[in-house]
Amino acid sequence: MLDANEDIVRRYFELGGYFVRTNLPYQFRTDKGSGWSDIDLCVIHPRTGDAAAAEVKGWHTERITPSYLRDWPRLFYFTDPRQRLRSQSFSAVRTSVACSWSDASAIAAGTK
Repeated sequence: MLDANEDIVRRYFELGGYFVRTNLPYQFRTDKGSGWSDIDLCVIHPRTGDAAAAEVKGWHTERITPSYLRDWPRLFYFTDPRQRLRSQSFSAVRTSVACSWSDASAIAAGTK
């Protein structure tokens, strides 16, 4: 089950035309041991092939009031369509979190 923050991000991607899979489990290994975790969201756009894995962290627990917006006008800049151009250039840097739909399915099936 998604928490509220994950649900907001999921709906954002779905409105953008992405297919979304949630809570995909995977096994990890480090020098200190191994264990299981999950990818919060794995998304892929069916036309462009753009794909990403996303970890969602809630950071804001206060109410957003008009004075809050006045004091922090850039709070919702991420919703501006012009910011997508910036995120596209940033996604080239974040290749470590990019994944294809088949990669996400393999992770979910435990074969990758």
